[in-house]
Amino acid sequence: MEKILYSDKKEITGPRSAVIGGGNYMSANEKSFQKLADTAVWYHLRDEPNDGDEKIFRKKRTYHCSNKLHGTLESCFEELFQIWPLGKPKAILTMGALGDGESSHGKGSAFDLSGFEQADGTVLRVFDYNESRLLSDGVNAHLFLYFPQVLNHFCPNHRDHFHVDFNYENRNHYRLGSKAQTFFIQSVLRNAFDQDLGSSGRYDDGIDGVYGARTRAALDEVFFGLGLAGSGGLSDEGVWRDFVIHARNHSFQRYLRDHSIAGGDAIELEAVTIDAARDFGILRENMYNRGRPPVAFLNELIDWAISADDEVFARNERFDIYSKIAADLGPWQSLRHRKAAMCEVLRVLGGFESSWNWNEGRDMSANNTDHDTTEGGIFQCSSNSMYFLRDDPYIEQVFEKIGIRRRGPQRSKRFLEVTKSDHEFAFEYTARLIRHTLNHHGPLKYYKGRIYQGRQHDGVGDHISRSAVNEFQSFL
Repeated sequence: MEKILYSDKKEITGPRSAVIGGGNYMSANEKSFQKLADTAVWYHLRDEPNDGDEKIFRKKRTYHCSNKLHGTLESCFEELFQIWPLGKPKAILTMGALGDGESSHGKGSAFDLSGFEQADGTVLRVFDYNESRLLSDGVNAHLFLYFPQVLNHFCPNHRDHFHVDFNYENRNHYRLGSKAQTFFIQSVLRNAFDQDLGSSGRYDDGIDGVYGARTRAALDEVFFGLGLAGSGGLSDEGVWRDFVIHARNHSFQRYLRDHSIAGGDAIELEAVTIDAARDFGILRENMYNRGRPPVAFLNELIDWAISADDEVFARNERFDIYSKIAADLGPWQSLRHRKAAMCEVLRVLGGFESSWNWNEGRDMSANNTDHDTTEGGIFQCSSNSMYFLRDDPYIEQVFEKIGIRRRGPQRSKRFLEVTKSDHEFAFEYTARLIRHTLNHHGPLKYYKGRIYQGRQHDGVGDHISRSAVNEFQSFL
C-alpha cells in the first residue's frame, strides 16, 4: 500500500490502481479506456500540489469511468482537436478519473485534465495559464460546451488542472455566485475581449471571481458588440451557450493571430481560421445514432455551396430532392434558401450513409459487389449512378475528372477514388445526382423510413430541420 496525492489534492491510501486503474468502485456502467479521441492518455502526477513540479508517465495505462463520461470526453476532445490552433497532440495529460468516496470522482463521472504533450515534445500545462492565457481560455470555454461544471486554474486546489463533471446538469447556464464560472467569464473578458477589470486578483488584472459592477459593465459591452440578447442574460441557457462559443472562438482566433504575427512555431492555420469563424449550433448536434457532424465537414460543405454554380440549386421541371423536401423545408424564398436546404440534405445524408466518413467502403449489408454497383465514400455513390446523369451536360465534367469514359472496372475504381479524395466533387456530384433521382440513396428513397430486416430504419425526412436550414443560411 502506498500513499499518493490524487488530483483534488486529498490524500488517498491504497493501491495506485484504485485511483487510476479502477478497483471495485464502478457499476456495470463502467468504461475502460487508454485513449480518448484516438489520442494517448498519460498520467500526470504532482509530488506537491500546485508547485509546478511534475512527473508524466509516458506509457499505456487503463482508466475507468462511467459510460456517460467516456462518451462525452470522446466527443469533446474529438471536436477540440479539429478546431483549436494546434495540431493533434501526442497525448492528453490527466490526473485521473475514478477515485474514492461519494464525490464525482468516486462515482466515475469526473475527469481531471492537466494539459497536453504535443508531437514535438512540448508540454502544455494548465499550471502555466499566465504564459498561454488565450489557449487556456479557449480550452476552458470548449469544456463548458460539454460539461456544466468546469473548475479552472483560479479555483482552490485546481491551479494545475481542469476538473470537469456533470454537477448542475439541470442548470447548464451561468449560476450567479459560481466562482468557477465567474473566473472563466472574467478571464475571457480580459484576454479575448481586452476589457479592463481593474487590478484585483492573483495576477492583478481583475480576475478575482467577484461578479461585481466592473465585470457586469464589461460583459454588457461585449454582449452589445457580439449582438447577444436574451432575457436573463447568461442565466438563459441559450445565451450562455452562445457566449461560450464566442469566447472559445475569439480566444483561439487571437491565439492564432498573435502567434502568426510573432512568427511562432509552425501550426495548422488554414483550417482553424475557417473553423473558428463559424459558431455552429444545431448543425453540430447529435444526429440519430450517427454522432455529431465533424466541424471540418460542415465548413467544407458551406464553402462548396458558396462557390458552386447556381445551376446546382435552380428550379427545374423534374421531381427531385427539392420536390421531396418542399413540405418540410419550403416554400422556397430565395436561391440562398435553396442552397441551405441542399446543405441540410447533404449533412443528414452524409450521416446516414457513412457517419461522415470520406473514405467509407461499400455497404457490407448489401450485395453490391459488382464493380459498377459497389458504393464508396461519404455519400455512398457507385459508378452506375452516372447513368442518371447521362443527359446532363455535367456528365462531361465527370468524365474529365475521372479520366476514363469507357464503362468498366477501371472506370468504376477511378470513380470511387475520386469521390473519396475530391470533396468538392463529392458534394457537387451528389447534389446534381439527387436533382435527377431519389432512388440511388436508400435514406432518400425511403424518405420517412421503412421496416427492413425486422426493424425500423429512419430516413432523411425524419431528421432534416428548418432550424438547421436557417443556420446554414446565416453562413451562406
